[in-house]
Amino acid sequence: MPRRSHSDTLLRWRRLIDSVAKAESNPELQDVQPFRTQLEEMHRQVLELAQKKAALEAQRQAATRELAELLESGSRTATWIRVWLREHIGHGNEQLAAFDIKPARNGGRPRKKKPSPEA
Repeated sequence: MPRRSHSDTLLRWRRLIDSVAKAESNPELQDVQPFRTQLEEMHRQVLELAQKKAALEAQRQAATRELAELLESGSRTATWIRVWLREHIGHGNEQLAAFDIKPARNGGRPRKKKPSPEA
């Protein structure tokens, strides 16, 4: 049996509730009325939960957007602080390590000289 979407299930429930309510005057269907009331309450609760879920999803998206903006702004500020520290303490000063910044060190390993081509 194929699965139904929530909206399709709710639509089918609503039609069933309405058709049982219309047949309320039929004495043969009096025993089903308590179940109709129960299904109607479940239908209402599902609709409320769907609205709550949508609201929470919107809040989650807003929080994600705000978090991304704050992280971006914080990264720019942290970069600015590192640049300021390098400029005021000195690019090669070992004190930069206290701020988790690598000081500029000597140019690295010495390069081999290419042999000059002899003619």
